[in-house]
Amino acid sequence: MGTVFRLSPGSTKDGPGLRYVVYLKGCNFSCLYCGNPESWSPGRTVMIHEERLRDAEAAAACPSRAIRRDTGGYRVDRELCGACRSFDCAEACHDGSIEVVGETRRVDKIVAAAEEMKRLAERIGESGIRVIRT
Repeated sequence: MGTVFRLSPGSTKDGPGLRYVVYLKGCNFSCLYCGNPESWSPGRTVMIHEERLRDAEAAAACPSRAIRRDTGGYRVDRELCGACRSFDCAEACHDGSIEVVGETRRVDKIVAAAEEMKRLAERIGESGIRVIRT
């Protein structure tokens, strides 16, 4: 079993080729400029896409008052948010800017999904369809 942060089937990032990437939760490096600090905790957490956050209902549902209106949108107090174990804001969010991340999955199920993606990619290649990367 593992706690998955995000699945990225068909990823072209982080190297050449097409791959099925499994990002796991529980990273203990805590890099200063980490792009996904929500991945540090091993359990389920709230991930807030602050740059897209416009949902007043989600802000109002925050029990720790970590989401506050600011010029041009909303800002999140990460310390208050990180101490909260409620998912009320994500449940009230209607624009996708707040989501719960961290799903426990069996390794064999993850591998099976990756193998299916590989078979699909092989069929696409055999069909002569060309994929152009931008």
